[in-house]
Amino acid sequence: MIANKNQQLLKVLNAHRTDGGIERLNMEPEKRACQAWALLGAILIGVSVPTVLVCWNSGSSGPELMPWHHHKPAWKAAKAHPGRPVPHEEFSIGKLIGSWIWLQVVATIGCGPGALILGQVVYARVLGSASNAEATLRRNIVNGIFGGALLAFFNLPGYYAPLVMVDDDYRLEKLLLLFAVAGASSGAWIAWQAWRAVHPEENFWPRFSLGTLMIAVFAWGALLAVFAPK
Repeated sequence: MIANKNQQLLKVLNAHRTDGGIERLNMEPEKRACQAWALLGAILIGVSVPTVLVCWNSGSSGPELMPWHHHKPAWKAAKAHPGRPVPHEEFSIGKLIGSWIWLQVVATIGCGPGALILGQVVYARVLGSASNAEATLRRNIVNGIFGGALLAFFNLPGYYAPLVMVDDDYRLEKLLLLFAVAGASSGAWIAWQAWRAVHPEENFWPRFSLGTLMIAVFAWGALLAVFAPK
């Protein structure tokens, strides 16, 4: 009788282990999907959108794609004759679109790997904090914001951006502001995806607080104003 009870107990334990193992296996694809969405957001928010702002800052003439080879005629004229009006180049929509696309390709190749690595670091950190029993969504988002804003400054290829903003006297200050806002926004998105990985009942779209949304709107609005072409 004792042997029968032991066998029944072992069956129950094995059933629980099997069910738990199946549940973990079922959860793995969802967790991997959350991680993939987090890293994709790190590329789009941390690389693609800032590149659009840099292009927009250059105005109708487009960004300088080869600053080490030559400068724009307008830039040369402004440097050689600071008191004279700067001549404007002939506008070409094809050239402008081509320069925007080319700069996106260069930025993705140069800054994309760094964004993926730094995004993975932020994701691992906020995933660990989201797994705690006392974790809250607000605290997780705040951790992601600060982590993303800090680590964004370590994506070293991004410091080449001022080279394509040759006409802007405040290009370095704008770049630092861009790093902070884009990094914080990427960190918030990564933190939300990490929260979803631990809480699969959450929907895909972020559930940010009103205060977080207002800060994001104000920060990106300020960036649009700062990077507006003159």
